Amino acid sequence: MNKLFKKIGTALCGVLAAAMLSGCMYVGVGVELRKDGTGSVFASYGMSSEYCTEEDFADSEYEIKRFNVGGKEYIGYDISEEYSSYEELSAELTTLSEDGTSLFTSAKAEKKGNFFVSKYTFDAVMPPLLGEDAGEYAGMASDMITVDFTLRMPGTVKYCEGGNINDDGSISFIVDPSAECTYSVESSEVNFVNIFIALGVVLVIIGVIAAVSKKKNS
Repeated sequence: MNKLFKKIGTALCGVLAAAMLSGCMYVGVGVELRKDGTGSVFASYGMSSEYCTEEDFADSEYEIKRFNVGGKEYIGYDISEEYSSYEELSAELTTLSEDGTSLFTSAKAEKKGNFFVSKYTFDAVMPPLLGEDAGEYAGMASDMITVDFTLRMPGTVKYCEGGNINDDGSISFIVDPSAECTYSVESSEVNFVNIFIALGVVLVIIGVIAAVSKKKNS
């Protein structure tokens, strides 16, 4: 399995020094949970085009491109991965890099509920991305690194901590590179197909009872 976040964690190793030298680093993370229990993760990594060129990524195994975020141009690459279960996806989000760091210190996605309603939860904690001494750089954090973290879940979001719900139902989390960030989301979805099936079964039973009762009366 492609250890996506191990690679991202490695990229973030020494991020403070790199950011101070280059002036701007971008990391974008997108997580999608599907109602069938599978999911996917998308990650984008880049450095400001003002301080680097494509040649600086010559050793990368990925396709290098230029992209624009918030009016700033970056040079970098994208990585994406599919997961067959929420458990596998959750484990990947906390994968450690070679130096023992990770983009998330904890992450857990779950599907619960019953025959009629499915409930989904996502909880995660992101450490200060600028390191243990991040507080010293809080004032310039936004100039050093930009991090976008988005989440898409099945059903309708009922609760959201640490982010904002977009018009399309996705969630944009607020990331402070100089502080620990906590995220928690709950969503639910009514299983109309199961309800119709149950209703159909009930109607059939009622019909059988009525037919038997009519036969006895006659």
